[in-house]
Amino acid sequence: MQKSELNRGQFLKQLGMSSKALMAFYCMGTLAACSSDDGVEPQGNNNPGGQQGTSNAIVGNSTGSNINFTLDLTDANFSKLKTDGAFDYAGDVIIANVGSESYIALSKKCPHQGTSVEYRKDNNDFRCPNHGSEFATSGAVTKSPAGSGLTVFKVVLSADKNTLSISA
Repeated sequence: MQKSELNRGQFLKQLGMSSKALMAFYCMGTLAACSSDDGVEPQGNNNPGGQQGTSNAIVGNSTGSNINFTLDLTDANFSKLKTDGAFDYAGDVIIANVGSESYIALSKKCPHQGTSVEYRKDNNDFRCPNHGSEFATSGAVTKSPAGSGLTVFKVVLSADKNTLSISA
């Protein structure tokens, strides 16, 4: 008895998948991946966990149009924000430690297609990993395809340096 090997096309044909069906399936998957944020936060070296936090760490409203909350930097989910260059997300907001106990908070979703942006310490800017839009710390677009900037929020570090107050 001799074994015969199938190439990929033959295998898929045996499964009943035509090349047109495969192309349609591939294209739909690609469109879905580009068109919206799938809820998975980037897990790079600059992202301390990508955690959304717990109700104990975030007090107030960190989502929607009325952003106004306090973030506990002693909570395990957000303690890495005390490190220069670190960033994390709280609801709809990205918070970055830009150094010397200074913080920036902006809307986290790229206006182009809603992907969560990331802070880049070496460039002191924000970048969308999906299509490469870049934003200044002022929220302004510095590289397209995004056609509008990110919303900037007011950030106040407490005297004991353990909480951040973030508001519109």
